Amino acid sequence: MSSVFLIVASNLVVSSCIAALAYCVGRWGRSATLAHLLWMAVFIKLITPPLVVAPVKLPGDWGTSLQSVYRGIDIDPAVAIASEASNRTMSISEASTRIQPASNAVLKLTSVIREITLSRFLIAIWALGTSIIFIRGLVRFAQFSRLLTQEGVVDDEATAVVARLVAGRRNSVPIVRRITARVSPMLFGVGPATCIVCPNRLWDQLTETQREAFLAHEVAHFMRRDHWLRWLEWFVTAVYWWCPLVYVARQQLERHEEAACDAWAVLRLNASRRVYAETLLNVVDFLSENRVGTPRLASRMQGTDSLEERLRLIMSAGKDSGLSAPRCIAIATLGLVLLLMHPVPKSVAASIAVRPTPAFDSAVTVRESTKTDLDTELHGEHPPLVALPPVPRGWWNELPRRTWADVRMGDTDLRLLAEAGVGISLIDNSQSQHMLDSQSVRAIAYVASTGRLIIGNSKGELHLWDVVSSQAVSLIGRHPESITSLAYHPKSGLVSGDAAGNIMAWDIQSGRIKGATSVGGPVGSVRWATRGDKLAVVVSDWASANAFAELLMLDGNSLTNVQTLQLPHHVAIAQQHSHEGWLAVDWSGTLWSLVSGNAVGSVPKEYVSAVLLCQDILDRTELLAIGPKLENENE
Repeated sequence: MSSVFLIVASNLVVSSCIAALAYCVGRWGRSATLAHLLWMAVFIKLITPPLVVAPVKLPGDWGTSLQSVYRGIDIDPAVAIASEASNRTMSISEASTRIQPASNAVLKLTSVIREITLSRFLIAIWALGTSIIFIRGLVRFAQFSRLLTQEGVVDDEATAVVARLVAGRRNSVPIVRRITARVSPMLFGVGPATCIVCPNRLWDQLTETQREAFLAHEVAHFMRRDHWLRWLEWFVTAVYWWCPLVYVARQQLERHEEAACDAWAVLRLNASRRVYAETLLNVVDFLSENRVGTPRLASRMQGTDSLEERLRLIMSAGKDSGLSAPRCIAIATLGLVLLLMHPVPKSVAASIAVRPTPAFDSAVTVRESTKTDLDTELHGEHPPLVALPPVPRGWWNELPRRTWADVRMGDTDLRLLAEAGVGISLIDNSQSQHMLDSQSVRAIAYVASTGRLIIGNSKGELHLWDVVSSQAVSLIGRHPESITSLAYHPKSGLVSGDAAGNIMAWDIQSGRIKGATSVGGPVGSVRWATRGDKLAVVVSDWASANAFAELLMLDGNSLTNVQTLQLPHHVAIAQQHSHEGWLAVDWSGTLWSLVSGNAVGSVPKEYVSAVLLCQDILDRTELLAIGPKLENENE
């Protein structure tokens, strides 16, 4: 709400500058066209949103005050004191008197409540006045339109004169309606319904030549599209009904509008300037003798307060502009710059460009700066600057590793590369990179006989994936839940497990389910024994820190449970090793022997997720860790 007030204030300031320029240009009645454009720019600027922000330096602490208004808060007393201390030296007694935390909090709360209440009251009054003017203008427009339809009579002869004046300039021609009601002659309507209205009493008082001069003046309004300008004028007046600048601009706009239409009509008419001037005097005489009404949204022919000025310009044979062409171009350029500019205090501009820091941090900064100023006054000099120690480095502020898997898949030439924020990809021996869908891939198995991959995703789908073409070849089958692990053996085939505890054995060629069972909990991993006669299933929910894992040994053919072992809750996977037997890998990377229960080696911690992702990684990786140990024991 406060930002709206700031935008309105900025527009008023710039509009006032444009108005001053327009007044200087059209002061003596010359340069009516340029002055009219500048006054029109005043109306446009009042409703234009911020276009080009221009920081402006304000004296004293005005900038701080406006910055707080822009942010919609009151100035903290400590902020005010800090701002004032930058301009003048403050005594210690004065500062101590003004900085009172308890009273400041009460004052700030009171001022916020007062600002909210006052702002809402002003907005309500503003909206009420705008609504009244809007409704009144539309009602009067509708009433006058109905009056023209009921009592207005189309004058074909006068319309023909208008068509002759407009010939070659516009496709549409406004019709002439004569009406018995006492109204001001005007150009009324919008779009194709635009018409020239003339009261019968005035029409009868004019001669043929004067009627043509009258019609030429109204055609000038039509050619200049002044009837469209009435809508802009009406809208701005409704929004800024409380601003005196709007009413001054309306008066000056109509003044220069009439002068410009007079100049256009004199050039188009074959009659003398005196005849046109006499026509203007007859219209003014009619308006002064009769109380006439005019709807707001109409361009009326009227005798303005500058009647003498208009007559002088009509009778003069000189040009309308009293300024040279270069000066007119310079003034028009200046008006355009002002129209685009949106001045704001430098402090507010900075707060727009850069998001302000949290209120707590800014308050601490202000209070520290205030304390420094008071210390300076006490000791007479600034305290010595103390160099801060370097920021300590450790595991608490280290960035996470970007690459969490960069390993070769068993004895193949494929390398699995997984990078945080990039995705999962496979790199072949030609260094070609094949990207996988890292958002849905949950498990990977390599089929050595075909050189293809089997990929399980979060939708429960099993796809046969070709590395060379980097695309899925076929859909093997589906699980009811997200697939969590895959195991492939050349003799025993493919087995998959999902988050719901389902274990399924598949025929890769036909997609037929050869066997299925449920283990009663989320499947952490499935791995075949070396000979393919047993299947090790880790049942665990790795997302739960307190959930203990369970190892089920299933028969490779019937998938029935043969043996059950309890595992520590941090176990990620179990797989058989050719020398050590069955091994369990925890999330820290330690390899545990399920036979002896002892730690027999380790793999890098960041590879544990990769081991769980692909069954063909652990065999090669664990040999790197266990191999040297076994060789030493054999020696």
